[in-house]
Amino acid sequence: MKAESPHSNYQPLNSEEGRWFHRLRNFIMGINVFLMAFAVSGLVVGFIELDEIDSAIREICSPCQHAHVIYMSSFGALLLLSFLGFVALHTRKRCLRILNTTCLVLVFIPLVFGSVLYVLMSTEHINMQYGWNLVVAERSDDTCKLELQWKCSGWNKLCATHSTIGLIDLKPLEGTEKENIINNLSVVTNTTSYCSGADEICACPICTEDDQKYIDKFDQTCEMVVMGALRSHLIVFLFVSLCVVVLTGAGIVVSVAYPHAEW
Repeated sequence: MKAESPHSNYQPLNSEEGRWFHRLRNFIMGINVFLMAFAVSGLVVGFIELDEIDSAIREICSPCQHAHVIYMSSFGALLLLSFLGFVALHTRKRCLRILNTTCLVLVFIPLVFGSVLYVLMSTEHINMQYGWNLVVAERSDDTCKLELQWKCSGWNKLCATHSTIGLIDLKPLEGTEKENIINNLSVVTNTTSYCSGADEICACPICTEDDQKYIDKFDQTCEMVVMGALRSHLIVFLFVSLCVVVLTGAGIVVSVAYPHAEW
C-alpha cells in the first residue's frame, strides 16, 4: 500500500500565487527568527535590570508592582511562540499554524496591557508622587537607598539639607495629609531635608550624613530618572505588540484563507 504524502491534503496554487505565498512564508519565518532573538535579548535585560527597577518602584507605583512578571512572561511566551511559528511554517503543519495564531492572540493581551501602562505613564495619569510621600514617611531608609541607586534627589523637586535635630521637613504639605505623614516619623539627630524652591507637594527623606553628601551632588529628580527608565523599557511592549499584530494577521491569512494551499 502506497504511503500517503504528508502534504497530500494541500492543493497547489498557480505559479503567481505560489511565488507570492513562498515569499510570504519566508518573510514570516524571518520575522519569527528575529522575534526569537529579540525575546532572548528581552529576557536577558529582564534578568539583569528589571529586578532592580521593580524593587525600586514597587512601593511608589501600585500599578507597576507586577510589571516585572508581565514583562518576563510576555517575552518568555514570545520566545516559545516564535519558535512554534517557525516550526509550523517549516513543516507546513496547518494545525501548528492555527495553534500558533491562537496563542499569539492570547499573548497579545498582556502586551496590550503593557502598552496601555506605557501610555498612562507617559501622560502622567499614574500618580507616583503619593506613593513616594508614603514611602518617605514610613520607610525613609528605603527612599535613601533608591536615591543612591538611581543617583537622584527628591521626587519632583531636588532636596537640600542642613544639620539639625528634628523631623523631616515636608513643604508645603498642609492639613490632614501633613499630620498623617508626620505622625509616622521619628525625631532624629541628623540632617533635615527639604524641597528647595518647592511650589507643590513634595517630601524628602532623612538619610545618614554620609549618604546625604552623595545625594546632594545629584542634579536630577527621581521622577526624571525612574520614569525615564520605565518608559525606555515599556516602549519595548509597543514594538513587540506591533510584531505580534503582523504575525497574527499573517497567520490568519495563511491558516484560514488558504487552509489547503501548498506554499
